[in-house]
Amino acid sequence: MTTHPRRAGPRAQRPLFASLLLVFLLSAGCARSERSELVVFAAASLGEALEAVADSFAAGSDGAPVVLNLAASHILAAQIEEGAPADLFVSADSAQMERLVASGRARGPFVLALNRLVLLVPRGNPAGIRRLSDLAREGTRVVVGTEACPVGSYTRALLERAGLSEEIGRNVVSYEESVRGVVQKVRLGEADAGVAYATDAGGGPPGEIESIEIPEAAGMRVACFAAPLDGAEGRPEVRRFLGYLREGEGARILALHGFGRP
Repeated sequence: MTTHPRRAGPRAQRPLFASLLLVFLLSAGCARSERSELVVFAAASLGEALEAVADSFAAGSDGAPVVLNLAASHILAAQIEEGAPADLFVSADSAQMERLVASGRARGPFVLALNRLVLLVPRGNPAGIRRLSDLAREGTRVVVGTEACPVGSYTRALLERAGLSEEIGRNVVSYEESVRGVVQKVRLGEADAGVAYATDAGGGPPGEIESIEIPEAAGMRVACFAAPLDGAEGRPEVRRFLGYLREGEGARILALHGFGRP
């Protein structure tokens, strides 16, 4: 009698399939842990600079892909408080960072870069703005950030310092949720002037907006802060990226985009 080798039935194949699947998943998991992406929630004012930093970091031999979520700092802080997944937070002021530190969401914040306030005007400066006090002239259209966003908070401190809060406040035609909104209103000619960061003056097509220094802002501390978020501070990729920002090529890129070193 001829005998035939017994073919493995479905039940016999399952342990083998399960083993192969387990090996595949473990291998994929190891690969992700070795080079997993970083999610960075960052202030819109640092957007262009951080995009360049992210590209440079990801291209390095020990880098990792960086996903940027750019918006106003107070909006990002609220998203993080609501549980949005992120590894790092970069804020345009201390208030939003302190908010997350107080709630235990952020760990070990530090000053990442320095900035300063300037006046932005449309191409050709049609309203003839020369100084901060010109924003108080009757009929001048002024755009500023809301009180909640960092650039708006800095602007209010500046106006109080200069004793022009009430006079300029009468001419505000729009309160924007982020500095990008301020820049856009000025670029489109919907405002005669706006208060923004010096690093925003070079954004967009050349010549569309012009900047004017504000002597009254001299000595004001306009600082950007960074910190790993709770649960991410121990990740090797996070530590490498923070080092890259503070002392590596990332710090040089920030300087090239007009940010001062702390």
